[in-house]
Amino acid sequence: MTGLAGRTGTIRWSDTGGDHRPTVILIHSLGTDRTLWAHQMAALSEIRRVLTIDLPGHGESSARPGLYTIEDLGMDILDVARECGVAQFDVCGISMGGFISLWLACHAPDAVSTLIAGNTATRLGSAELWSERIGTVETHGMKAIREAVVGRFFAPGFEDRSSGDFEAINRVFAATDPIGYVGCCAALRDADLTEDVTRIDCPTLIIAGEHDVAAPPEQSHHLNDQISDSRVVVVPGTGHLSNLEAPTLFNREVLAILDGGPPPI
Repeated sequence: MTGLAGRTGTIRWSDTGGDHRPTVILIHSLGTDRTLWAHQMAALSEIRRVLTIDLPGHGESSARPGLYTIEDLGMDILDVARECGVAQFDVCGISMGGFISLWLACHAPDAVSTLIAGNTATRLGSAELWSERIGTVETHGMKAIREAVVGRFFAPGFEDRSSGDFEAINRVFAATDPIGYVGCCAALRDADLTEDVTRIDCPTLIIAGEHDVAAPPEQSHHLNDQISDSRVVVVPGTGHLSNLEAPTLFNREVLAILDGGPPPI
């Protein structure tokens, strides 16, 4: 585990090493941490050097007090890449991580080789939703929103099908620093990439969850319409964390685009 002083706090990450390989950067969702990618690490490490980053206040990264912008979060990712000696990389993100990945492909196009945007959209939620959540967390802490937010992560029945993963996400969410969580909520509240994403020209895979209520599949189809070299996959039976709920299918699709071969159907 290594770290650097970023715009939003001390950002920490894990690195599988292997400088001779292309690099993929994995960016987790709001309220989780880099362990969200546990089911992807073995498969991706076969073909890539893998950097998994903890966003501010999440996992082992500390959080600077204040409200962040999506540019702050994106620039932190670029700083990590630079610290690791990586000038160009593939990027894969889920939810807020997918949103940051979109920002990177828009605003640092020379750095992004391939984009995988999972369970995200050009705008996530509404300003009213994020402002209300910020107020609740500032007043009552993470425990006040945990049940409602984690409940929206998954498709019906996931807790029964995979109780270990469900409980792990609950623990990680409860341990998230409210300062970092609020700062990230502000970044999502104030960001809109609707006009920006039309500039993305790298190969792009958009992954949606069939039952995702936070970033419904129709938003993924709209995103697909805006990006010239993209395709969309809707993962059956999943909610907002498709990489955790259906790792085999998720991995197959991601490996296909990273290998440069014909996409699975």
